[in-house]
Amino acid sequence: MRSDFRAMKDLTKHINVNCEQHTHSIKQLLKNISTNPESMKEISRWGLEIDSEILLIPLSMWAIFYPHRCAEQAEELVSTFKKVAGPIGVRLERPIRVELRDDRTETYIKSIHSQLTSEPNMQLVVCIVFGNRDDLYSSIKKLCCVKSPIPSQVINVRTISQQQKLRSIAQKVLLQMNSKLGGELWTVTVPLVNHNLPEKIVVYRDGVSDGQLSMVEQYEIPQLIKCFEKFPKYEPKLVFIVVQKHINTTLYSCNANNFGTPPPGTVLDHTLTHKDWVDFFLMAHHINQGCGLPTHYICLYNTANLTPDHLQRLTFKMCHLYWNWPGTIRVPAPCKYAHKVAYLAGQYLHSEPAIQLSDKLFFL
Repeated sequence: MRSDFRAMKDLTKHINVNCEQHTHSIKQLLKNISTNPESMKEISRWGLEIDSEILLIPLSMWAIFYPHRCAEQAEELVSTFKKVAGPIGVRLERPIRVELRDDRTETYIKSIHSQLTSEPNMQLVVCIVFGNRDDLYSSIKKLCCVKSPIPSQVINVRTISQQQKLRSIAQKVLLQMNSKLGGELWTVTVPLVNHNLPEKIVVYRDGVSDGQLSMVEQYEIPQLIKCFEKFPKYEPKLVFIVVQKHINTTLYSCNANNFGTPPPGTVLDHTLTHKDWVDFFLMAHHINQGCGLPTHYICLYNTANLTPDHLQRLTFKMCHLYWNWPGTIRVPAPCKYAHKVAYLAGQYLHSEPAIQLSDKLFFL
């Protein structure tokens, strides 16, 4: 098919749609799902709800920094941002443009720091860089995550140089910027009522092997509970769940003697499970290639008295909330976010991020 120019051209027309068409398609999909009794029954069975309204943060004060040789790409990106912002409901004002005389690290840092000093209400910093330069990326993130806390977006000029893909890229970047500002791209309903301090806390602990379970139960969980004593008269209910990805278990579905990959949402909570723990296997993600590798969840502590059914539903919902991917992922979103912020801090910041950013997904 790839050798058939006409067929590929027709296919491209259906794949590379503009933002208005893409947004219309998403709305139509939601409409189709909400009017299909079978789809709504399956969604309801999992306790999920579809809401077409998302929380979008108006971006009224932001700045974009770029070297002189990237001026054309920067202008085109800002123009495309403006075109795609309307259809997805983002209110976007024109940015402060800062054209740099060169692309040295020192030039970027001085210019960003100067702009942040003169504009204390700045919401976001966007930097266009030339090439894959870890030293420059690290310096920008250290400034924006530690020294002068502000959400930041670093874009390689090569990413925005392909005109035919610019609209799609601009839309994805704009949505990611909205997430970093505290916006929501989609939501799920979790029926746990919280007040100023949560009455119930659910911890997903990644990276624990079977041989370490006893150590986590005897030492890590008691230390976590002891932290609650810092708040007067505060005794929340705690659920502690270990997440294991690197396992040897493979799940298959069987239909009329034909073996296949189980659909997302498949749970196995018997036969292969531990006799000493409350545990289950969950296939939350869609498999395009290969066999179905589930994730193993082991509940080590549960004073909230959540039933196995509640634990499974909550875990599946959490797998929907990773905003860098428009679908479910293999582990609950808090685990993925923890990996992202740990990688950023360990690889580039070499320091703890500023507390002012603690309520934002600045590390996406």
